[in-house]
Amino acid sequence: TLGPLTNLALALKAEPELPLLLNDLWVMGGCGNARGNHGRVTEFNIHADPEAASDVFARPWSQLTVTSWDLMTFATVPWRTFDATIQRATSQVGRFLAKISHLPYVQKRSTTSCSRGQEGCLAFMASSFLQLLAPLLQHLAPAPAGVGLWNLTSAPGAIVCDAITMAAVLRPELVLRSSQVHVEVELQGALTRGQTVIDWGTCFDGVHRPKHIRWVQEVDMNLFCRMLRETVS
Repeated sequence: TLGPLTNLALALKAEPELPLLLNDLWVMGGCGNARGNHGRVTEFNIHADPEAASDVFARPWSQLTVTSWDLMTFATVPWRTFDATIQRATSQVGRFLAKISHLPYVQKRSTTSCSRGQEGCLAFMASSFLQLLAPLLQHLAPAPAGVGLWNLTSAPGAIVCDAITMAAVLRPELVLRSSQVHVEVELQGALTRGQTVIDWGTCFDGVHRPKHIRWVQEVDMNLFCRMLRETVS
């Protein structure tokens, strides 16, 4: 699923045995670090219908995999790679992608830079500074291949949540690291309604929570970029 989970929750009401009929379910949504994109701690797809999301996460799926917003903010396509790929698009799919990408990824790109005033300018300068430091940091503390939550070189680039999710469905090897977690959705909080609350297994409150959800933490962006180039060429 690439949007709110309303339709899936309705399908579960119509067919309660649905979790037994599907071998694999992928959900793009939620955030595991409480840094939201719709609310301060909520991701849009979950925030749009928290009750539906709560129902879906509580069901006994054979395999439920989540690609979250916090993953996507680091698993970005570098702007140089993104621009070159789109500009060289020759296939029908590629030309369509170039057209629909122009407004959010080209015209509005300046909203993350100095056009947003002092805060945006500082953010842009910070990203640029980290980009300059990346080779030194990589030398001092080498990171594994791919993109993880520690990889600073992936910060300045295009966020393509749905595309990465679909690529991982088609090529499971895209996922380099994940954790089995327990996920609940906050339904009552005045400030946190719609938040995905994660039990990573580090909670010592004495409550046993089944960790049947696979939470993706690292993806192979080199492989994804190759897939993207093949798709548009």
